[in-house]
Amino acid sequence: MTEQLQGGRVRGISIVKAVVIGNTSTYLGGKRETDGHTHTWTVYLKPFKSEDMSLYVKKVHFKLHDSYSQPMRIISRPPYKVSESGWGEFEIMVKVFFQDPAEKTGYILPSPEALPQRDRDGEGQDSDIGAV
Repeated sequence: MTEQLQGGRVRGISIVKAVVIGNTSTYLGGKRETDGHTHTWTVYLKPFKSEDMSLYVKKVHFKLHDSYSQPMRIISRPPYKVSESGWGEFEIMVKVFFQDPAEKTGYILPSPEALPQRDRDGEGQDSDIGAV
């Protein structure tokens, strides 16, 4: 027999959702004169399988390097992603807030660089699969 808890939760039942956190980058062909940036990039959180994450994700915080204007980016609906340009590597902290207020906030620290290893064309992609 299952025991109903407050908020419709059931004791002893866990639901795990696989997610993909990753980033892509594109080499600009050299330094831009305006800001010295060499790449455009995107960091994202998306479902492993095609589904509507907004059913269980309320918002996602992406904490960028402090040199960016507004380094805390809050995305409240899919797609959960941030696109920028830059010239170096830095860690990005990703914090996931769930629709269910009883759920603990999930933290994800992706790979240590925002710009992954390049292929011959100077473009790259990196991703990790996690669970929330």
